[in-house]
Amino acid sequence: MKGVETNHVSSDHVLGAFEACSHLIRLGHRRIGFISTPAEGTTSIADRISGYEKALYEHDILIDRHLRLVSLDSRKVNSVFRIGESDAESREIIRQFLAQTADLTAVIAVNSAVGLTVMDAAEEMGLSVPGDLSVIFLDDYELSGFSKIPPTCVSQEEYFVGREAVKLLVSIMEHPQQRRRMMVPPRLIVRQSTSSPAIKKS
Repeated sequence: MKGVETNHVSSDHVLGAFEACSHLIRLGHRRIGFISTPAEGTTSIADRISGYEKALYEHDILIDRHLRLVSLDSRKVNSVFRIGESDAESREIIRQFLAQTADLTAVIAVNSAVGLTVMDAAEEMGLSVPGDLSVIFLDDYELSGFSKIPPTCVSQEEYFVGREAVKLLVSIMEHPQQRRRMMVPPRLIVRQSTSSPAIKKS
């Protein structure tokens, strides 16, 4: 919680999004979208947007707010893990966004639920991943490497975050007055959902 001075262990969300966007830029992408649930009240999403913008800025790429979709309903989009199928309404919203931003060559999805929904929406539109659209997740999920298209992702290193949080809790029990904030570097995992942008025929 920003503005609250407290002990804290979390993944470095700014760095994770920066690395994801930089990976796409190194592949040759310049029109990179960002798809998310709303950032209001969720510092991790706000930080991921900041990292995305920072990468664009540092590579001299225009920050275009029209390339963002940040209105997906988190409860609906997260149902993909509960029922094994992405939400139809969320897919429709993403299809409309992709149709309106047809020059996009890559998309950063704020988490794995959004990423899976993006890939389903792209498939419904006849877009191949990564041939027509590269997709990178700012999160990983169990057995993701065995997916039909194993996604390139940024692992938040949850195991390490949890281990360090418990160690910090034990330390606080012994020394209650201490204040420590720890940011864990995430890890970029390159799989099959990203590639260089296709050369469009005129």
